[in-house]
Amino acid sequence: MEASDRKLFADSLRQATELHTAAVLDSALDDLGWHDALLDDARDAVTLLFELQGAANATSSALNAVLAGSLGVAAGPAIALPPLGKSRPPGVAAGERIAVRGVALGALDDGLAVAWGEGETLIAVVPAEALEVRRIQGMDPALALSEVTGDLERGALSPAPAGWTAAVAAGRVAIAYELIGGCRTMLRLAREHALQRVQFGRPIAGFQAVR
Repeated sequence: MEASDRKLFADSLRQATELHTAAVLDSALDDLGWHDALLDDARDAVTLLFELQGAANATSSALNAVLAGSLGVAAGPAIALPPLGKSRPPGVAAGERIAVRGVALGALDDGLAVAWGEGETLIAVVPAEALEVRRIQGMDPALALSEVTGDLERGALSPAPAGWTAAVAAGRVAIAYELIGGCRTMLRLAREHALQRVQFGRPIAGFQAVR
């Protein structure tokens, strides 16, 4: 992406993430052509958007798009993520059944893409009704995080090969940039607070411990 185009694109993404979140931000990203940019230059598309999302504390379904691209899944279905604290595929093959335990991000209206490993990793899209879906409480509701569990009949699935390791790596890069954006915002807010908060007649930024 040319420098001038990159700056214009970054400015547009910054405005979108500062003004919108969740489904409204998804719509704005479609209008800005972010998904096309993800296909043309994934590095720029991911680094720009996710750092800005973190800085603005905004959410979108962009992580699903990043993972879908790495897994070779058509855009639309949500991607079943590993259980919290894990990196393995959320599905485990046992005979003619696939046991599923993982996390989903966003709406499941278009189904859920579930991966499982057995030598090579396979992935198939299943309807949300085939799984038990429980909304995860105690976190930002805009994330729409859900725990998904279930037992699928292997013969009813139409699996395709998937690059799970590459998808996990791509997801981690995206989340890392989101954390960088969030940390930079927290540092800026802390600095502004230290400069503006007055205690004992002077800004607390003047105290040795705060400096």
